[in-house]
Amino acid sequence: MADRVFEVLRPFGDLPVVLFGHRMGGILGFEVARRMERAGWPPLGLIVSGRRPPDVDAVDDVHTRGDQALIAEMSALSGTDPGVLADEEVLRMVLSALRADFTAVETYRYRPDGPGVPLSCPLSVLTGESDPRVGVEQAMAWRDFTSGPFTFRSSRAGISS
Repeated sequence: MADRVFEVLRPFGDLPVVLFGHRMGGILGFEVARRMERAGWPPLGLIVSGRRPPDVDAVDDVHTRGDQALIAEMSALSGTDPGVLADEEVLRMVLSALRADFTAVETYRYRPDGPGVPLSCPLSVLTGESDPRVGVEQAMAWRDFTSGPFTFRSSRAGISS
């Protein structure tokens, strides 16, 4: 996925880019930033929210569960309007894409020997007050993935550094 996103962005290599990713998008943004740096086109920054750092392997198996378990997980994450999750027609349209997203993020494995480690671009990490997946310490561990400026914000305990 990161290779494809990088290729789509490549024609815009003369423009400044800031990447933002939430949950799965956070790891995707990180991998795209690595490719951009390797190509000599570092992003102006990377903003990650709701995601463990790349070297913390997921122990999740949502992608292997049935549809109802997948829907329950989406509900537990509180990021999807309950009306959407109750609409059978919408679910039929999106369940396979959601399962693919869960598969991608749950089977991702960080390779420290890959391109652009650590990043040199500024890295900002955000966590939410009720995030059941990412603790403050885990979120702060992202600081090890850039040699550039690091910013951390959490509404959980008013932490900011």
